[in-house]
Amino acid sequence: RRRSNPVSVVSLPAGGWAALHPHRHPHRNAALHPDMSLRERMAAYEASLKKGAADAEAQPKVGPVDDAPPVSLKRIQSAYALSAAAVNRERMKNVVPFERAQSSSSFMEPPATEELLEVILKRVADGEISWVDLTFHNEFTKLSQKAKSDVIIRLADAGEAIETVKLNSVGLDNSNAPALAQLVRGNRKLHGLQLEGNLLTEPGLLELAEGVHGHRALSELSLASQKVALSTATISRFIDAMEATPSLISCNLGHLRDDTARRRHQAANMANVDAMRQRRNAAREANGPASPATTGPTQRRAVSFSQRRHTPGKPPPSASVSTALAEKQAKVAASIAASIRDATMVADWDAEAQRIGASQMFEYGHPSVGSPHEKLDRGIAYVATGSLLWSRASQDEQLRVIRAFGTNTTITTVVMVNVVSTGAASDAVAQAWADTLRTNSTITSLNLESNGIQSDGITALAAAVASPACGLLELRLANQRLAVSQAAEETLAEAVSTNRLLRTVTLDARSNRARELIVKTTNANIEEHRRAKRSGAAGPTAQAELSGGEASEPRTAADLRSTEIDPLATAAVVNPDAAMAAQLSRAKPAAARRPTTAGTRGRRRAEGPADAGE
Repeated sequence: RRRSNPVSVVSLPAGGWAALHPHRHPHRNAALHPDMSLRERMAAYEASLKKGAADAEAQPKVGPVDDAPPVSLKRIQSAYALSAAAVNRERMKNVVPFERAQSSSSFMEPPATEELLEVILKRVADGEISWVDLTFHNEFTKLSQKAKSDVIIRLADAGEAIETVKLNSVGLDNSNAPALAQLVRGNRKLHGLQLEGNLLTEPGLLELAEGVHGHRALSELSLASQKVALSTATISRFIDAMEATPSLISCNLGHLRDDTARRRHQAANMANVDAMRQRRNAAREANGPASPATTGPTQRRAVSFSQRRHTPGKPPPSASVSTALAEKQAKVAASIAASIRDATMVADWDAEAQRIGASQMFEYGHPSVGSPHEKLDRGIAYVATGSLLWSRASQDEQLRVIRAFGTNTTITTVVMVNVVSTGAASDAVAQAWADTLRTNSTITSLNLESNGIQSDGITALAAAVASPACGLLELRLANQRLAVSQAAEETLAEAVSTNRLLRTVTLDARSNRARELIVKTTNANIEEHRRAKRSGAAGPTAQAELSGGEASEPRTAADLRSTEIDPLATAAVVNPDAAMAAQLSRAKPAAARRPTTAGTRGRRRAEGPADAGE
C-alpha cells in the first residue's frame, strides 16, 4: 500500500522514511534530501528499496526478518493445536487407562476390609470384646438363615461377656427369632440389642418379646424400619415388656400411628426413666456402688432433674417433682387407664341410646384426657373421636345412637371426626344426623370432618339445615375423603343462605358460587347477632348481659327465627336504666364530634337512625 499511494510519501516529515526509522534503514539517509522534487524523491525511494532488498539477500539470516510475510490466523491455530497435542502426549505417558484403572491398586485406594466373622467370634469367645457389631456385614448377610441362627447361638453361648449386639440390616427373619430370644434370655448383662432393617414379622417378634419381658439389665432395644410394619399386637406386647422391665429406658419401635399405643409407650418410658433415677439417687445417698441395672449405657442418660449441690450445714434439697410434671404424669396415667378400660370393656350401645334419648348422663362419649377436646364440658359435649368403643361398634349400633339425639335436650356439642372411613357408611351417618337435626333444636355444634361423606350425605344435611327446627350455630364438614359434586355443594350453600343462625360452616367447596354464598351468609349472621346483642334483642342471654341479671330458659330455633330485630322498639324492653347507660357509654362527647359538612349530613340522613345510633 505504501508503494501504490504516493500521498503517504508526501506526508513524510523531513528526512523521509529514514527520519522515522533511522535504525532500520541507515543507508537511506544519504539518498534523500529535503530540496528534492517529488519525482526525484520517489525515484530515490524506489532505488533505496531495491538496494535494501539486495543487501538483505546477501546478508546471512541470523534472526527474524522485519519484513517477513504475515502469518495467517489459520496457521497460528494449526501450530497451536500441534504444540498442544505434543504437550498432551507428553503428559499422558504415565496415565493409566480407565479399564486398567478399575483393577489397578496403585490408582485407587484399596476398599475398606471388614473383619472376618470367625475372627470376631473367636475374639468374643476369648473375652477380648464386649460388643459385637455386624451391621451390614457382608459375610454374615450372605449366610443362610440356619447359619445365621448358629452364629447367634454362638454369641449366646459366650454368656455375660457381651453387653451390646448390633445386627442391623443383615436379613434376619422369623426363623432366627428363637436364637435371638435365647441370646436375650441367656445373657443377664446384655444392655443393648439392635435389630433394625430386617425381615422380622409378628410371630418372630412376639417370641422375642417374651425373651425381653422382665429382663434384668436390658436398657436399649431397637426394632424400627422392618420391611413389614409392626402389627398392633406386636407393639402392645413390647409395651407390656417395657412395663415389666424397669431397666428398658429406650425401646425404638418406629413411628406409632395409634394414639393409645403412643401414649402407653411414652408413659412406660417415663416410668422406667424415673425408676432409674430413683435407683441412682438411692445408690448415691447410700454412698455405695450403683446397681447393675444402672451401669453401662444408662449412665449417659441418667441426669436427675432433682440433683442439686448440697451445702454443708443446710438441709438436703427436696427430691419432689414439679407441679407441672406431676399433672402431666397424672394425665398420662388417666389416659392409659381410659385406654385400657375401652380396650377391655364390652359396650352396651342400646343402653347408651336409651340414656341419650332420655337426656340422662351418657357413659361412652366423654372426651379422653390429652385430646384436643379435653376442655369441652363433659355433661353437654358428646365426643366419639378417638374412642375405641365407637370404632368397634357396628353400623346399626352407631345409627341407633345418632337417632337417639333427636329427643335429647341437654347435649349441645357433638364431635365425630374421623369415625367412619367408607363412603356408604358415612352417607348413612349423615342421613341419620339429618333426620336428627329436623327434630332436635338443642344441638348447636356438629363436627363431622375427616369422614367419607359423599354428595347424598351433603344433600341430606342441606335439607336438615333448611329445616325450621335446626338450631345449629356451627357445622363442620371439611376434609372429606371423597369428592362432592358441585350440585351438592350449591344445594348446601342455598340451605345455609336461608338459615339465620349458622355462623360457622366449613366445607372444601370447589364451586366458587357455593363458597361465596356460604361466606356471605355466615358473615351476615355474625353481624346480625352482634347488632342484636348490642340492642338487647339477641335472646335472654344477651339481655342478661346488658341488664346484669341471669338468663332465662333458652328459646327454640323456631322462636329465634321468628324474632324480628327492631332496635327502636326493643330499646327499653330489658332494663331502661342499663340500656340508657349502655347508649351513653357508646356515645361520643359533643366537643369531640367533627364539624358536619353537607356531604356528611346527607350521608347520615341516608344511613338512617340505626346506623347513626351505632
